[in-house]
Order: sequence, then structure tokens, then C-alpha cells
Amino acid sequence: MKRGKQKFTTANLSETDVLVIVNASGGRKPNLYGINLPIPTKKTREMPAFSAGEIEAVRAWVHDGGSLLQFALNIVHWLTRQL
Repeated sequence: MKRGKQKFTTANLSETDVLVIVNASGGRKPNLYGINLPIPTKKTREMPAFSAGEIEAVRAWVHDGGSLLQFALNIVHWLTRQL
């Protein structure tokens, strides 16, 4: 298992058995231990978490047999609003 910070591409997904996506949210924001902080920026959560190219790369990879586990923890979003 390794943590990736690169954009999803056909090349780097070809080396992956299982892709796990946790709490994907749009608009990169300042964060602490992976939790987005409520610091105003011009980017918003409504912005896509992934580019169209990344989405297509993951879609094709899953179609060709790749395993995708994706989940979101709503508590993370609740906690950031409490700070």
C-alpha cells in the first residue's frame, strides 16, 4: 500500500491493484492531517475533486478490471464547520 498524491493517469493506474479514494472534495483548501480547514479561499467544495482526464482514466481502469473503493465520512465535513 502506498499513498499517492499524483493525478490519476492510465500509466500510474496500471501499477495499481486497488484504488481507495477517501473524502474526495473539490477546490484544494488548507488542511490539517487531511481535514480541510474553514479558511476562505477562492476555491469551493463544489469544484470537481478530479479533472475530466482523471475521471476518464479511473473509469477506463475500472472497466478493464481495476478495483475501486470510494467512501466519504460526513463527520469530517461536520468537524471542519465546528472549528
